[in-house]
Amino acid sequence: MDKIFKILKNTIEFILIFTFIIFELLIWDNFVYPIKKIITKFISESVTLWIESTNKYIALFLFLLPFIVAETLGIISGLLIAKGLIIIALIIYFIKIVVAALSFWIFAHTKSKLLSINWFKKAHDYTINFLNWIKSLDLYLKAKDKIDHIKAEIQYNKGVISYFKVKYKIEKHRLLDTISYWKNYKK
Repeated sequence: MDKIFKILKNTIEFILIFTFIIFELLIWDNFVYPIKKIITKFISESVTLWIESTNKYIALFLFLLPFIVAETLGIISGLLIAKGLIIIALIIYFIKIVVAALSFWIFAHTKSKLLSINWFKKAHDYTINFLNWIKSLDLYLKAKDKIDHIKAEIQYNKGVISYFKVKYKIEKHRLLDTISYWKNYKK
C-alpha cells in the first residue's frame, strides 16, 4: 500500500511540476509579462488612477471579470484540443493570455484593496503557498536547474553564431555543425 501511495504521490508531483514549469517558463515569462507591459503602455493614466481609486468591491469585480473570462477561455481551449482543433485552440488560448494579462495588470493596481477582503486574502495566500510548495520540491529544483542550463546554452550558442556569422559571413547550419564537432571533440 505504501508503494502504491508513493507512486501516486510521485506521479501527481510530476504532473504538477511539469504543468507549472510549462506555464511559468513558456507562457508567463514569454507572453503574459510582455503583454502586461503593452497593456500598461496603452491604458491611460486616468484609467489607471480610476481603477486605483475604486472601492475594494468594484476592484474585485474589475479583477474577477477578466479573470473568469480568461479561465473560461482556457477551458474552452482545452476542450478544443481534445477535439483535435489545435489551431483554433491556440488562437483562443492566445486570447486567454491577453485577457489574463489584463486581469493581472488590474490585480497589480488594486492588490492592497483586494487583499483587504478576507476570503480573497485567504485564497491568495493559499495559492502563493501552493506555488511555493511546488517550487520547493526536489524534482522542480532539478528540472529548473536543467532548464536554466539549456537556456544558458542556447544564449551562448546564439552569441557564438552571431559573432561568427558577422565576422566570417558563415551560413548558420555550417556553423552549428562546426560548434557541435568541437564540443564533442573536447570530450
